[in-house]
Amino acid sequence: MENNDPSKFKYFRIGDIVLDREGSCWGNRRFTIASFFGERYCPMCLGYFTGREREWKTHSNLCVRDIILVGASVRPMSRVNSTILVKLIKAGNVEAKREFIIRSNCKKYDYRLNKR
Repeated sequence: MENNDPSKFKYFRIGDIVLDREGSCWGNRRFTIASFFGERYCPMCLGYFTGREREWKTHSNLCVRDIILVGASVRPMSRVNSTILVKLIKAGNVEAKREFIIRSNCKKYDYRLNKR
């Protein structure tokens, strides 16, 4: 995912479940975002393996431009119908846009989520 627009970084939050880019050394691993750091030109996040203990052995520094949002710990719009979701996106609701990104990426990368 090539993302050079800093306005799109606002869709990531602490506790989100992300995948690294295709072809990375981590393979099919899912990460949970623990913190953000870096500058505007090189935004980074600290991610721990999802479903594992938070140790120094299970963390990785990930570039925010390369990660793919596939889930979140809190999804307030998970039960909203798709037509209503599109109307909320057009109105400028950021949380609706996050939910749309999660839904589309879950469908696209579903084969990666089921593998360990």
